Amino acid sequence: MASAIGNPLKKVLRQRMKTEVIPAISAESIVEQSKAIYEKVIASEAFRQAKDVSIYLSTGSEVDTLALLRELFNQQKNVFVPTYNGRLMEMVRVKDWADYESLPLTKWHIKQPSIK
Repeated sequence: MASAIGNPLKKVLRQRMKTEVIPAISAESIVEQSKAIYEKVIASEAFRQAKDVSIYLSTGSEVDTLALLRELFNQQKNVFVPTYNGRLMEMVRVKDWADYESLPLTKWHIKQPSIK
């Protein structure tokens, strides 16, 4: 079985998503989808009961997670975001909005905590 990293089909699919699919999604659609996802998540029982929540930090072409991130901090939930060191991913706690704001940007312009 081929690894996901070396899979040529995955490479073709990523390229097609990058050049054809993502550019076809309008900014209005991203805003609408972001709002719908936010409302569905905060209305869920799993969200209400959760004390610890992992969330990705979005970029411009993705569903916007900032409103959800603010809500997590408002509800004083423990927030964890991914950080990468090579191929290793770790979840790192972000304590509050000020902590989020202080995160450095990666070369892809994504806020990401450093692995300590």
